[in-house]
Amino acid sequence: MLKSAFLSALLFTNYSSKAKAPINHSNAAKYYYVLAPSGLNLRQTASTSSKKIARLPYGARVTYLAGVPSKMVMVDNIKGGMAKVSYQGKVGYVFEGYLSKFVAPKKYTEVKKYAQILRKSGIRVMTESGNKDYDGYQQFNNAIHIPTQSWTEAFIVAKQLFGIPVKLNFPEGGSLTKEKIDNPDKKSYAWTDQMVVNRSSNGRLKSIEYNYRAEGGGSYVVIMRSKNMNGFILAQNQVAD
Repeated sequence: MLKSAFLSALLFTNYSSKAKAPINHSNAAKYYYVLAPSGLNLRQTASTSSKKIARLPYGARVTYLAGVPSKMVMVDNIKGGMAKVSYQGKVGYVFEGYLSKFVAPKKYTEVKKYAQILRKSGIRVMTESGNKDYDGYQQFNNAIHIPTQSWTEAFIVAKQLFGIPVKLNFPEGGSLTKEKIDNPDKKSYAWTDQMVVNRSSNGRLKSIEYNYRAEGGGSYVVIMRSKNMNGFILAQNQVAD
């Protein structure tokens, strides 16, 4: 019931199911942020097997110098090439799939505070919030609309912002219209700990959901397209018994 009520509140977005191409760096910001949870290797050449120059930590800001025509690689189910960047005086190459124009969110940061950080960096965003009581269940809704056309970028931002488990990676590919993926690290006390992927009949993503429920409360996250910002809405519903 709580999930249905939450989804109903988001229907105004009227999202499209058509997937978009990755970020076009030639038209994007000069600075990018590392959103890989464990950081990225800065390498000597545009190859994932090249010598490591440095380790760029999560949240590091790099100057994007150029995209490099190279074979696409897959990291954590995210496809991407290599990009030439500079960081603290060092120039090298990194996997671009984990680079984002959005400042890296700290886990469980309040949505409104994160929106303020993005606005200070020059990115226009919109937030929504609410607080309701459903038959003794206290429900807190928070959502942020971000201007991106990339499913992977929306996913990695939401993953950090809302604490989606590390081992639940981006659902690349797949043909099922509804796919359930359990968290490999699900604890015995958790009733539900899984990601649900919804696709159209031709396999294109419609929404990615994450649902965690245990005694005392839980969290329900939705990632889907938003026409309001011509991008994505990242929304979380927290429930306390």
